[in-house]
Amino acid sequence: MALALILAGSFSLVLFGSVPDHLALGGVTIALAAAAYVNALAGRPCAAWLWHLLGWLAASITVTNAMPVAMFYGASLIAVREPWSRAVGKASLLLLLALATAFGSALLLNAGYGIHGMDVFMPRAGVGPLKEFPLQNLMDFPWRVLQSFAPSEYRIIPNGMSSNEPHQYIIQFSMENFSIGQGGQALAWVLLLLIAMAIFQTWRNGSKPRQFMVTMCLAVAFHGVLHARFGSDIFLYSAHWLFPTVLLLADGWGGEDVEADKRWQRLYTVVLWIFALLLAINSAHLVRSMVSDLDINRLMLAPA
Repeated sequence: MALALILAGSFSLVLFGSVPDHLALGGVTIALAAAAYVNALAGRPCAAWLWHLLGWLAASITVTNAMPVAMFYGASLIAVREPWSRAVGKASLLLLLALATAFGSALLLNAGYGIHGMDVFMPRAGVGPLKEFPLQNLMDFPWRVLQSFAPSEYRIIPNGMSSNEPHQYIIQFSMENFSIGQGGQALAWVLLLLIAMAIFQTWRNGSKPRQFMVTMCLAVAFHGVLHARFGSDIFLYSAHWLFPTVLLLADGWGGEDVEADKRWQRLYTVVLWIFALLLAINSAHLVRSMVSDLDINRLMLAPA
């Protein structure tokens, strides 16, 4: 329940989970891939066709999540003692087929929507502008992960596309100036503590939990590397690494057989609940402040 509250109360999900768009659905595909991977670790691997179906679903929702699904598939093959070379080959094949089938189904849908000509291949879509300073963006990515849970600042800017879109403003969350050493970043410190606790306990629990932890970390890191260069707004994609981060926290709860683990679970659960409640309060405060600022802007721009 604490982990569910952390996921639902993180501001990325408060904002994007309420929008009828692909972000929450993309997170579901990551969770399904993680569940299939756990089954493989437990000696109950899923059939290859199910993995390919999941890859197609993930790529059809958003192409970037096809890579984490392929990573989970490769890790599940290694978990059942497939050679590394074959696991990498099969995971690469899944990735290519996922992208190809997603592209093919998109063509059929676009044609069904009545789109004609070259627009049927890529109707008004793209990866957005290339970001400057990719290395600095990559170095800042760990702090951006923290801010996806609990941003401390935001700004409201005019929407440059307001002539074609119904909303006059865009809300952006400032993560460029974020520093873990600043005051008022208590939530970031608690989240770092939780991640450190999860990694510590996972490392103690043996090879299978370690494999799960490493795969989660790689799923998060993939988006850090990708969006250091591609995409228009880092916060827009934050839901994609929010899900594997929460699953990483779940991995830190440990086993149930050893008495020491039970004591650990009680301590870990208390810290989880503290963080979850603070997170929900912070998100509620941001929503209230945001609505107030939008109301003030509307009053200032209202005709006399």
